[in-house]
Amino acid sequence: MPPFTGVNGLLQVQTDAGQPSFWNAYNWDDDARAAAAPDPDNVAEAPRYVVEELPPLTAQGDSLRFGALPDVGFYRVTARGVGGSTDAVSILQTTYRR
Repeated sequence: MPPFTGVNGLLQVQTDAGQPSFWNAYNWDDDARAAAAPDPDNVAEAPRYVVEELPPLTAQGDSLRFGALPDVGFYRVTARGVGGSTDAVSILQTTYRR
């Protein structure tokens, strides 16, 4: 797993990343990854994304029966797409459980 150091779209958790103002000010050109697809036609910019490594949570379950349970890892993925002009921007987020 590559390190989540803030380079190439891999971040440690950002406390204000749930706020639109954080992503509107984010440097998408330098700090995000380009989507692994050819540039779609008729858009002002190629889509980009960022992955944040969220703090792990302790797994819940029967530790007496199964022994120590591993921590559960989570990642927040934020993607940004631009339409036909730079004024048409959409930012979507989802959370992935490892």
